[in-house]
Parts: sequence; structure tokens; C-alpha cells
Amino acid sequence: MRRPTLLIFGAVALLYGCGSSLTPPAASPATVQSAAVAPLPPPKLGPVAVTSPRSGRVLHAHQVGNELVAVLKVTGRADPKQILYTQASCMRASCERLAPSDDRGRWSTKSVVVAPADNPQLRVDAGYTDPASGQAPLTLQVILRAPAAETAHRVTVHHQTPVPTAPLPPIGGTSGGAASPTPGSVPVVASTGATRPLIMIGDSLAVGTRDDLARDLPGWRVTTNARVSRPLAEGMGILSRTRVADPRTILAFSLFTNNGPYQLPQLEAAVRQSMAALGPHGCAIWATIHRPPYGGVGYARVNAALAAMASTPQYAGRLFVVPWSQLAQQHPDWVGPDHIHGTAVGYAERAQLYANYARSCDA
Repeated sequence: MRRPTLLIFGAVALLYGCGSSLTPPAASPATVQSAAVAPLPPPKLGPVAVTSPRSGRVLHAHQVGNELVAVLKVTGRADPKQILYTQASCMRASCERLAPSDDRGRWSTKSVVVAPADNPQLRVDAGYTDPASGQAPLTLQVILRAPAAETAHRVTVHHQTPVPTAPLPPIGGTSGGAASPTPGSVPVVASTGATRPLIMIGDSLAVGTRDDLARDLPGWRVTTNARVSRPLAEGMGILSRTRVADPRTILAFSLFTNNGPYQLPQLEAAVRQSMAALGPHGCAIWATIHRPPYGGVGYARVNAALAAMASTPQYAGRLFVVPWSQLAQQHPDWVGPDHIHGTAVGYAERAQLYANYARSCDA
């Protein structure tokens, strides 16, 4: 009876010797960290379709001086309950608009577009705001055309031509020169009659707060430079090309939602860069991140780090952090179905938070 027993023990020992352990070997810290931050594969979203207008469509426009002004309505289909954007290459104010798709995947946006009369063709991009969708934006062309009577008599009749309710403000570049709009980006738009400057650099959340933020700070010179899916590094590149001439400047940032939480060192460096750009005066405003986990990892550590930096003696009273994540959890109606982008109410509240912190800066 002893021989079978020895054979069994020998077989078990052989299994352990070949690495076929009954329990997996302990993973090294590097392996655990790598597994924790590995991003999930992109969601399998269907392609974006534009049902109207068709590419090459001629839109009725009004002649205003040497420019053509038209209302552009874009409708389409995509996966249900997603956030989409359209962007037209306007001459002046941003024509980027965000819209949710409904339960059947239908979505639509409307904006006022402007083109020079001697080059009336516009490029329009449409796509998902989530950069992880794996879908490239759809591009089409539209052509603006005014009635022949307006074209022939534009000098004498353009004052009677209907124009947008709000005047289109001029574009102001971040480096002192004129900014050229690029597809998928929001040009810097400056308000007039300002007494104190605020510069917002951000992503699609900054697109959503652009108009509300300018309204919430009357008398300020508010500029917004925002683009859908903008990552942190691109935003910091814009900051490095931005000249802060007024010592009362407020630098506001809506960034890092398109970055993974494992990039916390880069975020901390970006915050330090924003404070260095201000010099000894002015304030910087950042916001905590509210979005689903990235690769299974949440943003609690990121948000705690932002709050800790704002409380250090070096930055106290000059670095403010909007508690967006906490407030969005308390107010679910502030955030859309993707749990990232705001609703109309949410964007208005987010803009007001930035404005409140800006007004509280006395540095």
C-alpha cells in the first residue's frame, strides 16, 4: 500500500515542479499596476449618419455686407443615448453644437453659420464626442446662396436683411493674432467692454459652458478655446502659447476628462504650469472629474489630488477647484445619459460655479 501513495505524492510534486500550481503565482506590483490601468477596448458604436442636409446641399442664406448668413440644421442617426456634435467652419463665433441621441438614435442640432460671399462653401463635421467610440467623424459640404436680388443690391438692402439675434463677436487669438477656426474646434471668442480677463481652455464640457460663462461675467473679457475630445496635453500646449499680459487674469481649465486616471502626475504638472503662467498674481480654476471609470479605475484619487493642491500654502487663495464630481452625483439631472456631458441645466450650473470662483479671486 505504500508504493501507490509514493507515486501519488511524486505526481503532485512533479506538477508543482512544472509550474502547474493549484494556486496562481503571486503577481508582481508592476503586473498588478499594469492590469489596473489597462484601458478597456473601445465601445462598439455604430457609425454616425446624417440624414439632412445631404452633402453638396445649397442652403438659403441672407447677404450681410460681404458675408452670407444662414441657419444650419443637421439631423441624423447614431447609437441611442449618446452625445454627438456638429462643427461648421464658421468665420466668426463657434458653430459647434452638442446634442443627445434619443432612444431610437435620432439627434439634431441647429446653429447660425457664416461664410464669405466669395467662398460660400462650408465644411460640416458630425460625430460622437467620446473619443473612445472608435468612429471617425462624418464630413459633408454645404453651400450658402443668397437670392439674386440680395446679391445684386447687397450694398443698399443688407441693413434690412434679417440677421442673427446676437451679433457675432470677432475671433481673438490666444497669442495676440487672429485665430483661424479649424474643424472640430471652437475658436477663442472674446466679449467686449471687459474690466478683467478670464481665459477658458477646455474640452467639450467647455463648449457646453461657453455662452453661459460669458453671460455670468458681464463686464469681463471672457474667452473660450475649447474642442471636443481635447486631451490634457493639447490644452497645455495652448496655454504655453497664451500670453498672460494682465496681472488680474483668471485662467480656467476644463480638461482631463479625456485622460486616464493613471496620468495623475501629468495633471499635477499641468496645474503647476497653470500657476507658473500667471506669475505672482491672478488665479487658476480647475474642476474635479465626473465620468465612468477608465479601464476599471475611477477618478477619486485624481479629484483628491486636485483638492490637496488647492489647499497647499503655496497656492491657497489662488488655485480653485470646482467640485463638479461631487455636485454632479448630488444632482443627476445635471449630467446626460453618457454620465460625462452636461444637460442644459448642468452646463448653466457648471458655468456659474466657474464664474463664482473667478469673482472670488482677489490675488
